[in-house]
Amino acid sequence: MVTNTDDRINLSLILHPNGWGTCYIHLGHHLHELTMSFIFGDPLTDLINTMQKLIQGENEMDLLWHDEPGGHRIQINRQKDKKHLLIVQIAEFAESYEEEIKEFKTVCQFEIKEKLLLTHIYFELKKIKQLLTDKHYANNRQEDFPFQRFDQFEKEVLNYFEVNYGIKP
Repeated sequence: MVTNTDDRINLSLILHPNGWGTCYIHLGHHLHELTMSFIFGDPLTDLINTMQKLIQGENEMDLLWHDEPGGHRIQINRQKDKKHLLIVQIAEFAESYEEEIKEFKTVCQFEIKEKLLLTHIYFELKKIKQLLTDKHYANNRQEDFPFQRFDQFEKEVLNYFEVNYGIKP
């Protein structure tokens, strides 16, 4: 069930108007769609917080994105013997917000290098921030992007790339 090839993984984040977002995960020839509602929380801030934990070296991270109803749990676990490799598991649940989640059904699981996951997430968030400079695009979207948190994350991730890999994206 684990896809082992980093070059066959692609992520895309889309911020829709009026409190919705979508994350597309392409694994080889398979496309997984994760919808996120901004009604029940701040999924992009939660994503940034998770990526910051990754940069800080945490080994296990969980992220919940709610839809209406249901949602997805994203678990990221650092491999014990190869710390630069991560296992990402995406599972769906049917329960509505504030209901106790009784069962998770695994949708997909893949292995990815920490550097590549951070690169995907950073540039997708950067893309959204840049798109929000367009007045028409920003209409009914701007309030859902965590500008200050992204700016903090950007400094941390760029420092991470420079310190660990000697690159300045």
